[in-house]
Amino acid sequence: MESRPSTPDRCRPRSIFAKDSGSPSPGGHRALVELLQKSGFKIETTVARLDRIDDEFFKRGGRSLALLEPSAEHVEEHEQELRALFGDERKANIILVLPKRHYAQVEAEDGESVVLQESLGSLEECRKLLELAKLDGELEFHRATEAATLTDAEGNLPAKLGGKHPFPQYFVLKNQPKAKPRNRFEPEPPPRWQVLIKANAGNPVALRNNERNLVVLAEPDLISNRFLGEGEAAALAKIVMNASGTRLISIDEALHGLSTQASL
Repeated sequence: MESRPSTPDRCRPRSIFAKDSGSPSPGGHRALVELLQKSGFKIETTVARLDRIDDEFFKRGGRSLALLEPSAEHVEEHEQELRALFGDERKANIILVLPKRHYAQVEAEDGESVVLQESLGSLEECRKLLELAKLDGELEFHRATEAATLTDAEGNLPAKLGGKHPFPQYFVLKNQPKAKPRNRFEPEPPPRWQVLIKANAGNPVALRNNERNLVVLAEPDLISNRFLGEGEAAALAKIVMNASGTRLISIDEALHGLSTQASL
């Protein structure tokens, strides 16, 4: 049988439940983009190869690359690009948001209604991303077994996210090097890991690595259309985005499957 070339990704039907930056679906990020734009951020999208991004992404205050809830399917497809991105010695400005929920359309009994089926992704999806980002040696990844309130590092701006699975994802810092003793005339160096968002048990939910200019968020509900309006979630989401150190943010769409792999 004669084989036919596969349809390039850009020609495939775009799911209305995609998690990309323009999607109005529950797991999409259109509301976040609009919030940031109203707050003075300049937001763009990109499908450029992750191992060939512009030099501006490597300059402090230049531009940040936002990887929002990469899907396991496309992480596998772009694994070598991800390894090269996080392995680059210049250290790109990156906001990495780990995945959590999956939405799919299922047939309704009346044959007309749109019914969403929600499921949780595996913990291994997130742990794989931490390994690709070379963070698995410093961060443990977990999912809580009970609901929790999220706040900023000082315990302000509470947001309790709901839904069918209201159990936040969080990190545990491990193998942290002890700070070298300094005399009283030297200023204290910034911590390697700065807590941005935490759960009420004290577990960090969003962290900034000050040495790499890297921001990592364990709980993606915080920035999704579905939960952005609950409590102070919008204010917490802005803290995460502000931590990138720039108001120029490019949201990658390749890891949502919106790029093409067509070649000669």
